[in-house]
Amino acid sequence: MEEFNLTTDVIVFGLQVKNFPSGIDEAFNELIKKTGNRAGERAYYGISEYKDGNMIYYATAEEKTIDEAGKYNYIRLKIDKGSYLTCNIFDWRKKTECIKDAFMK
Repeated sequence: MEEFNLTTDVIVFGLQVKNFPSGIDEAFNELIKKTGNRAGERAYYGISEYKDGNMIYYATAEEKTIDEAGKYNYIRLKIDKGSYLTCNIFDWRKKTECIKDAFMK
């Protein structure tokens, strides 16, 4: 994992992946289908946190217009500017089953 400094807040919207990690691909496919934007046309983020011993994972897309979350009936989140541990997964659309492995690093 590498440290990444996010210099501005990023507003995103999406959904919690209830069956992590197997539901990651389905969640991102749903987002891409609803927005009509493939990866590369819009920034997509996987947001995770450990809470009460469980992994909480959100599949999200960067908001391009105000209240896209409401338009698509998703939750709206803010990624606060600051330092984060990140892991780049290149060509991630073909490797969603590997995302869980990033948490072992």
